[in-house]
Amino acid sequence: MPRIPKEADIKKYLIDADIIEERKEKQKSGLVFNPLSTLRFTDPIGTAFLEAKRPDLFEDEGQIDISKEIQRTGIDGLTRAIKGILEIPTAIIDGAANTNLTSKLDKVTRDFLQEHGSPKTFGGEIGSVLTQYGAPSTIAFKILGNLGKLKKIKGLDNYLKNRFGKLYTKTAGSDLARRVGQGGLSLSAADFLVSDIDRPTLLVDKVPEEGKTGRDLAVARLANKIKFAQDGALVGGLFPIIGKGLSLGARFGLNVGAKTIGIGAKVADAVVINPASKVLARTPFLPELASAVKSLPGKAREASGLPPFKEWRMFSVDNSDPLRRTLKRVDNFLSYLRSIGKQSPEQANVAFRGEKRIRSQARKLEKLLDSVEKRAYNFAKANQNYYDSLTTSPASRDRYLDEVLEFLKGQRPIEKVQKPLQGTAKQLDEVLEETKKLYRKLLPDEKAAGTIKQILTDNLKGYMRKSFAVFTNPSYSVARNSETFKNAVEFVKKIKDPDQKKRVIAKIRDNPNLTQAQATNEIAAENVESILRYAKTDNKDPIQILTSIAKRKLDMDKFIATGEEIPDVIRKLLGEEKNLRNTILQTVSTLSTSSTNKLMFDRLAEILIKQKQLFRTRQQAERGLNIAREGGKIRRIPLSVEIPGVGLMKTKLSGLYGPADRVNQILTLKGPLDTLAQMPVYKNFLQFKVAAQYGKTVLSPATQTRNFSSASFFVLNRGLLGGRSSVTESIKMTVDDIFNAGKGAADGEKKLLDDIAEGIKYGALDENIVASELSSVLRAIRKSSIKDTDQLTGFLEKKGLLRTASRIYAGGDNVWKWYAYNWYKSFLRDYAKGDLGKMKNWFRDIAGQKFDPKDLLGKKKGFEEAVKEAAGWYVRNTMPTYSLVPRLIQAIRTLPFGNFVSFPAEMIRTTANTLRVNMREIASDDVVMREMGYRGAMGQFMTLGGASIATKKLYGALTGVTEDIMDAYKDYVAPDFQRNSDLIAVTKPVNGVFKVVDLSTFMPYDAVTRPIEAMFNAIRRQRQTPESIDRFLLNTFFGRNGPIAELIAPFVNQTIAAETITEVLNNKKKEGGQIYSELDGFPEVFKKSFKHIIRSVEPGALTTGRQGYYGFREKLTPTGQSYDLEDILFGLGTGIKPLRIDLKRSSDFIIGDLNKIRTEAPKTSPLYRQNMSRVDILNEYVNIQRNAFNEQARIYKAFEAMKDLSLPEKVIRKEIIKRKANKKLGFKVLNGKFLPVNYSVPRFKDKIKQEERDITRRGRTPNLNKDDMFPRRKLNEIKRFMMNQDLRQIFPFDITTDPEPTQETTQRQSSLPTELPVAPLPKTPTPAVNVVSTAPKINPNTGLTTNETALLSPDEQAIRLRQRT
Repeated sequence: MPRIPKEADIKKYLIDADIIEERKEKQKSGLVFNPLSTLRFTDPIGTAFLEAKRPDLFEDEGQIDISKEIQRTGIDGLTRAIKGILEIPTAIIDGAANTNLTSKLDKVTRDFLQEHGSPKTFGGEIGSVLTQYGAPSTIAFKILGNLGKLKKIKGLDNYLKNRFGKLYTKTAGSDLARRVGQGGLSLSAADFLVSDIDRPTLLVDKVPEEGKTGRDLAVARLANKIKFAQDGALVGGLFPIIGKGLSLGARFGLNVGAKTIGIGAKVADAVVINPASKVLARTPFLPELASAVKSLPGKAREASGLPPFKEWRMFSVDNSDPLRRTLKRVDNFLSYLRSIGKQSPEQANVAFRGEKRIRSQARKLEKLLDSVEKRAYNFAKANQNYYDSLTTSPASRDRYLDEVLEFLKGQRPIEKVQKPLQGTAKQLDEVLEETKKLYRKLLPDEKAAGTIKQILTDNLKGYMRKSFAVFTNPSYSVARNSETFKNAVEFVKKIKDPDQKKRVIAKIRDNPNLTQAQATNEIAAENVESILRYAKTDNKDPIQILTSIAKRKLDMDKFIATGEEIPDVIRKLLGEEKNLRNTILQTVSTLSTSSTNKLMFDRLAEILIKQKQLFRTRQQAERGLNIAREGGKIRRIPLSVEIPGVGLMKTKLSGLYGPADRVNQILTLKGPLDTLAQMPVYKNFLQFKVAAQYGKTVLSPATQTRNFSSASFFVLNRGLLGGRSSVTESIKMTVDDIFNAGKGAADGEKKLLDDIAEGIKYGALDENIVASELSSVLRAIRKSSIKDTDQLTGFLEKKGLLRTASRIYAGGDNVWKWYAYNWYKSFLRDYAKGDLGKMKNWFRDIAGQKFDPKDLLGKKKGFEEAVKEAAGWYVRNTMPTYSLVPRLIQAIRTLPFGNFVSFPAEMIRTTANTLRVNMREIASDDVVMREMGYRGAMGQFMTLGGASIATKKLYGALTGVTEDIMDAYKDYVAPDFQRNSDLIAVTKPVNGVFKVVDLSTFMPYDAVTRPIEAMFNAIRRQRQTPESIDRFLLNTFFGRNGPIAELIAPFVNQTIAAETITEVLNNKKKEGGQIYSELDGFPEVFKKSFKHIIRSVEPGALTTGRQGYYGFREKLTPTGQSYDLEDILFGLGTGIKPLRIDLKRSSDFIIGDLNKIRTEAPKTSPLYRQNMSRVDILNEYVNIQRNAFNEQARIYKAFEAMKDLSLPEKVIRKEIIKRKANKKLGFKVLNGKFLPVNYSVPRFKDKIKQEERDITRRGRTPNLNKDDMFPRRKLNEIKRFMMNQDLRQIFPFDITTDPEPTQETTQRQSSLPTELPVAPLPKTPTPAVNVVSTAPKINPNTGLTTNETALLSPDEQAIRLRQRT
């Protein structure tokens, strides 16, 4: 029972509070933690007394005390729940007796909550709702859950079936229906009981109660209770459907959209693309023109006398010919920018086929394992005994999986495997058998390998390798103090070592404090650690490693075939894994990798010998490569065991000779910056970078949608419309791949797996740039065994929901690539009509490579195989493909620059490739191929600008915001990062408020079009405000928003994480505004900075959820921002998110720039330096005015753009006053008039005094020409002349009548080498229209302009007349 506080307690609280008050003065607003306030949870009465006496100790105005907020949350939720229950009897009584108990209850509780409840934060409101509804809905849910046991009442189930027929069996028998009903009824009951009238409904409208009392209010209140129940039933019933709807919606909802898109695409193809391509393909001169253009580079090379470019990579840097040496070095540099590096297309094709064969088989195996595990889990869960007893199913699931493993080992017949698992088990068995047969066939008949070959021959089915965590987990380690490590030490101590005694003596000599037993133990522990270190050897077959450990460390003569032969204690040390998944993966992955690498290297050896890159003897190599016999220039490829990835196999590469760089390339697989990714400090930063990128892409619903919808442009880019392929089928395959593992019939699943394997094998699937880049960086990080934040990378890679999110993101690409792959297969079949010869011509003319007639197994390829390879080539080379990202870009991805640098690089590569492919197809002598070329050209026109132009015209007509108005907004009002963005107004501006869509974030080819847009914008600005040609070129190509800057920006910009940190350090947000006040203390600065970092890198799902909450509640955020729920939902559904522009808020930043002009224009000026001559001072003062003029002109144009976008001028005037800007300056700029920057009289006088002191100190009498040091009259003349100059014109001192300004004449006119005229300067006339005049009128009597007459001396005027004539 709480005690009554005494006077001493109150005094103690007040003494403690003095310290708290000092802290609180440093905290201005927001959430605060007050230790004193926590007493309310242990001594509520005492705290209440103190709070009543000194409320200022707990919460100041604008502050929210955390403890007080928690208390408010609990009181609010509990009070509302009690009120909701009491509303039922009060309404019944009021309805019967016409009393006003309900209205009195409302007033009492509202007054109480006003004082003690009503949380002030979003978290508090959520907590209140959970308090009000949590317990009642949970109780109702459990009660309804137990109602299912009523079915056990004798005869009840049959009665319900007879009474309601199929309705009962279809719903009650459905688990989903049961959960929907249970969820709906439980929340409905809770809503009816505890919802109070002040809570909003979500899906139904309440009955109005305004102005009602007595019986009328009672009737309305009871009606609203029923409304709450209806609302709860709908919301509660939706929860179980959401999970199911994710896959069903993806399948059926997307299918509806896909069918709509498909209809539109077919119409466009039938009406425009198909007829136009047929006509153009039959126009006589166009193929010849395309062929001439295509041949231009070759003719230029022939004229130079250089060998063909494709031969440069075949030369050697050690060639005796200096030209070939140089060309090889040039090609080596270019190889970093090339998708296939230093390889020829034929070599790259072999390597590609080998890699994809491994990945294809691994993906199929992974899907089969997912399927069998899912089926085992579902079967275990469906087992009535386990389900009813509420025990978990993993134990029985593992038992079912062990049965499958026994079947795969040949220890159990298939009939003894659980029936739902038999189909998938058979498919796994087929994969295993095929893998083991091929491995057995390729093994050489010698030594240890021969023993394994014999084992496979004797017992193919039973051969299964052990899996160890030391091989599968890069971070695996065993602590010295663990039982496993200690047992291993004891085992190793028993191994006979002839040098044991010497080693013990040496150990004691090094550390005299050790006893003999301790030394022996330490040596054994070091041996155990060396076993673990050796086990982590890269690029070796685990069996090779285990064999070496057995012989060298364990003194074993026993042959190691599976790992089972290793002693039990050492198997535990190495992390033995006994489950089905790891056993199958270890067996198949090692055997398949070794087999495929052997086949790949064998085929590569044949090609390299044919291309004269490798030779059978050193003499042949020296002659063939034209290299003199010198050490290191020619290198022999060592034995197969030293070639990475071939394990126990022997390849045809072994023993061949070639140039050292080529041999090193074959033997080295490590990336250029892999080591950097493993450095501890950098590794942690890299993980922060990846986590931020992961959250903003994979974990953002809006980005997921945009990824899917924008990827459709990859298809449009080649004009792949019409009925050759089905988007619906592509979506179905992708959704089944992601969501439906272990569901449906095994035969249907086999068809799906075969499709996926084919797509991966030919490079059409699983090549999403973002998902692959994230995975690659994560893998690069995890190569190190250092334990710091590896848990993060493992979490992102393997966690179920996150893994699914990654698959969904990659699926957005897979849909369109699978569609394109099948489209190309259909087209190529029509083109070649079964003729393998025509396909060989296609490889030569379109792909630019020779067709390899053999597959990796040495079998001859048929027509269908050629079609699939060609279709895969089309997809890989015209759609972004991660495996083709150049080596330089792969290296940059691990640097703190750029966000997903692979994507813009691929956009540039595929755009250039698409253009080249289009030209090659148009130049073809086959009319079908020419049609494809024109189809691609029309598609590329649409993606590189046509679609954007059409959209701009359409919305410009609808909103009245023309392209010129939007260009002015981008140039002068929009943030810097939007200067070259493709913005479109989608609503009509009203009082300066409108919405825009940034197509740059949606159009995937923005990386290509943005630099071009920047160039056009620069040219447009030059026409509007001319400047000297050299300054224009400098700003255009090297300015922050120029084309070169935009081209390289994706590769050198800061990452999301680094950018956020930079913003905090500079206290400036990217979109404008400060993160914290300069007056804030350190605790407040830290809190706001940390909050900004979290908000900047938080997963997109959280950001969208928070925006959706404020949009739904129609509430402002704590920073005063509002969100439109329609826009948020539109963004989630389409990937295109409208941005709300409020020009009144934007004017704050513009006016802020206005305030800086007076200080920034002369900031770095040398105007007041001692060594400035009179002419220098006048020149410099003109430069200051030039800077101020240009800035005021920019702000004037910003104000004009705002007015064009409907922001009233009076609003701008009010904002100028409100922001306490210089009203005179602000209003003049608003009217387009220039206000000159003044000079500082005191600084000039100080300068003169300082000079006089310096002369006096040197013992001389000062005799200064003060008018030269401070030409006040001339400065005033310049100032008067500049006053009210038109900001729409060129800076007056820069005006010229030459055809175009040059640096020389510009400097001559503005340098003022002699004194300015003393006579008053005439006023420059102001044009009546808003047009830039670059050629002022010349007075026919003097031959000079008004400005030239006023500003130039007689000598300069004479020079000007000579220039003009």
